[in-house]
Amino acid sequence: MDGGGNLLEEALQIAKERGYAEISLETDDLSFSATLTVPKKKPGSKPLQDSSQEEIGPEELVVKSHLVGYFQAPNSGIKVGSKVQEEDVIAVISVFGISNEIEAGASAMIKEILVEDGQAVEYGQPLLILQMETTL
Repeated sequence: MDGGGNLLEEALQIAKERGYAEISLETDDLSFSATLTVPKKKPGSKPLQDSSQEEIGPEELVVKSHLVGYFQAPNSGIKVGSKVQEEDVIAVISVFGISNEIEAGASAMIKEILVEDGQAVEYGQPLLILQMETTL
């Protein structure tokens, strides 16, 4: 399994970089599958802004696809005007049958949904616009 270890490390690194939720790998002498998770944020910490979110105006954030795939609205049934919390799933990108969830990343309101359910999306394509909530 000398070469298998390197292959496994490379596959895990690629899955992590691309934001995949699950990975399966099978060779002649190796079979492996894993579910990848993101560590929980510490209470009071600010959400990290990744490449799938971009500030577009005062208190507005555009959420972009971080993968090429198909957009799916989450089971929570988000719609324009829905209020979401930091860890709420606001979009799902399906790639080769694997669902990759996108979380809101902050307390916000869905201002605009830019794509249709089931629509093919490209990497970096805008999906939603969030209106950030400010707390007094």
